[in-house]
Parts: sequence; structure tokens; C-alpha cells
Amino acid sequence: MQSRDPLQVLIIPGLTLPEVSESDLKRIHDAAGPGANVIVTSQRDAHQHAETADVILGFVPPALYQAAPRLRWVHAIASGVDAFLYPEFAASDVILTSEKGLVGEHLADHAFGLLLMLTRQLATALKLGAELGDDCVDTRIRKGREGGGKGKIVFDLPFCHDTMRLNRIVSSQGPCR
Repeated sequence: MQSRDPLQVLIIPGLTLPEVSESDLKRIHDAAGPGANVIVTSQRDAHQHAETADVILGFVPPALYQAAPRLRWVHAIASGVDAFLYPEFAASDVILTSEKGLVGEHLADHAFGLLLMLTRQLATALKLGAELGDDCVDTRIRKGREGGGKGKIVFDLPFCHDTMRLNRIVSSQGPCR
């Protein structure tokens, strides 16, 4: 790319960047400079625009990388860049940046949700609730060996199909017993 050539920017929305607003597009156009061409496309159709791309905002698998001979900069829209470290990309001069804080809080919330699912055995509670019908019931979730033993009752969960109520119930239960 020569300095007088307009910049070609390819944006590939994904899980952490599901859409690009008009105001964001304007800011990207302004930053890219006069005559810049900014294209928003799907991962599936990105290869159609890769040949002229100088910059890609999104995920660049090996096939897309090979189809982008002008590529100079990739900005990952994920918190990690391990998927970009395939040999061709790692050996290239393409600059790779990422938004470290883009999904930090969202990942932490997800991790805690999964921990609650495990420690509170919510999958079992949901299954029991579905089997018992739509009425809220008081269900004891048990964990441990058949025949007794210490710490057998993990928690008591009044179950209800209403998700908001279930969330309030889970968050008010405190540590597992």
C-alpha cells in the first residue's frame, strides 16, 4: 500500500461485536482517511472482499488470511488472540491488536453463572421443575452417596419457571451448605 492509496477496511462482526452502528462507521471512515473504503460483511462473505483489504476488524482464519495479500493490520474483536497464531500469520509482518477489556466483565459474569449452575445444581433443578409442572415447588437438591453421609444437602431451591424469580432465589441463597 502506498501512502496515497485509500485505505481498505473490512469489518467482520461477531459475537462480541454483533453490529456496527452508523456513528461507529463514521468514526472509522474519519480515522481511515480520505477515500477510505469501509465494508461491513459476514464471516462467510469476507473472502469476497479480502483481496483488497489493508485492515480487518474481526476474526481472520487461515483461509481468509491467505486471500488477503495487502493485509497490514488486524484488530481482533475477541479477548484472546491465540486463534491468530497459526504459522503464516505469526511469521508475517501483519500487526495484530486486540481489545483486552472488550469482554472482561461479560466473561466474568458468564464464568460465575456457570459456577452457580454447577454448585447449585441448577440443571437438575430445572429438570425437576419441568417434570413437576409450572407451579413453584420447594425442591431439595441432594448431592452425595446413596445411603447418607455428611454434607449431603447442597442447598434448598424453591423452583419456579419464572426466570427472574429463579435468579432472585439463587442470588439470595448464599454459600452452599
